[in-house]
Amino acid sequence: MTSSARPHLPLRIAGSVVLILICLLGALIAASGIQLTYYLPPVNGSGGMATRHTTTFGPAIAATITVVIFALTEIVWLVWNLVSVPPRWFWIGAALIAVIAIIVGVSANELPRPSF
Repeated sequence: MTSSARPHLPLRIAGSVVLILICLLGALIAASGIQLTYYLPPVNGSGGMATRHTTTFGPAIAATITVVIFALTEIVWLVWNLVSVPPRWFWIGAALIAVIAIIVGVSANELPRPSF
């Protein structure tokens, strides 16, 4: 296969890898909000110390799973670019997936946390 059959292969690979990294950044942002720590007052007002409790924040888990699926989609995009030359307009969709991944990750962290 000649180089003219697969134009701009290094550029397409680099672009695909950047999109994967953007999605993984979105997953990291979403995953950073999973753990939720709260403190409860002492029992019966005994004057003791507040107890620390941890739980998970459901929307952050859902956002992390969603963004990881987006990252897997971008990995498929990378493989497609390695094997053949996809239509150029598909790059718009791949870039939109990466942007949505960041938006989902940030949105999950901006949701109000429950109060205990």
